[in-house]
Amino acid sequence: MGIWSIVPQGTPARIIGAWQHAQFKVVISSYILDEIKKVLSYPKVRKYLTISEDEVEKYLTLVQFFTDSLEIDTSLFFDPSHSALRDKKDSPILATLVLSQADYLVTGDKDLLVLKEHYPILDVASFAQLLD
Repeated sequence: MGIWSIVPQGTPARIIGAWQHAQFKVVISSYILDEIKKVLSYPKVRKYLTISEDEVEKYLTLVQFFTDSLEIDTSLFFDPSHSALRDKKDSPILATLVLSQADYLVTGDKDLLVLKEHYPILDVASFAQLLD
């Protein structure tokens, strides 16, 4: 199974292909990995996937193996009352970005995208353009 087979076409496949060719590194935390697993189980997402649930588990194992993993200490989470943070559940994702000193957080989450004036956050299409 090629890692790109989880999303067989379009921008996500281009980004995953670029990652496979070492055009960039991915930093992930266990919280983000759990979020990916949750999103990939949504019925509205599953209908677009070409792989089984078992293959999703294998994919997540590969993601974990081929990324730089960062464990987030919950005491370091951003204060959910932070004025710019609309969804307190996004706090560990923002903490991963800041603590990893990553160049970008790439997301489709609108609650995180509104923070792009304060943090290096890009939507998927903007990140794909950087790779071209």
